[in-house]
Amino acid sequence: MLRTLGLTLLTALALGACVSSTPVALVTAGMLPGSIPVPIYREALVDSPTPRFYFSTRTSAEAERFGWRQLGIAFYAYITPVPGTVAVYCETPASAPHSDYRFSTRPEAAALEEGWMRLNLAFYAFPEPRPGAVPVALESPLGSTTGPFGLAVRDAADARGFGVAQLETAFYAIDAEALTHAAETR
Repeated sequence: MLRTLGLTLLTALALGACVSSTPVALVTAGMLPGSIPVPIYREALVDSPTPRFYFSTRTSAEAERFGWRQLGIAFYAYITPVPGTVAVYCETPASAPHSDYRFSTRPEAAALEEGWMRLNLAFYAFPEPRPGAVPVALESPLGSTTGPFGLAVRDAADARGFGVAQLETAFYAIDAEALTHAAETR
């Protein structure tokens, strides 16, 4: 089941779209013909007393300009629909636009019912497992089912080690490590 991914993206993204980087065209084994994957980066807030990690598609220079640093590619997603993918949207609270962001696959009417509005289409991902894909998990602090929520590509044991529980798989994305390995062996 896909559900809303409460993800405080980056307040800096309020100045632009949730997804705003130049896509890279990579053709490797396991990718769908004609598809264009976009790297989704893992970022950390610079000089924060509490670790805060987010996913973003912006450039390293854009991240640094707003006080974040990129820690590498978490996964890849598609910028165009390909067979078997679902749309993932960027949403913000209707009552306080750009104060928070989340990725969601839910219908727009459901978002509005819960007080969220769509900003844009972020990317496309798979709703089911497939070869070359990695599960992207919806996470929340241990003992909390109401959030704050985040996304991660780590396994459940690693999440528990950081005081976080994986609630469910949100979607499946192209595995960054597998894609890098496939490109290196070509």
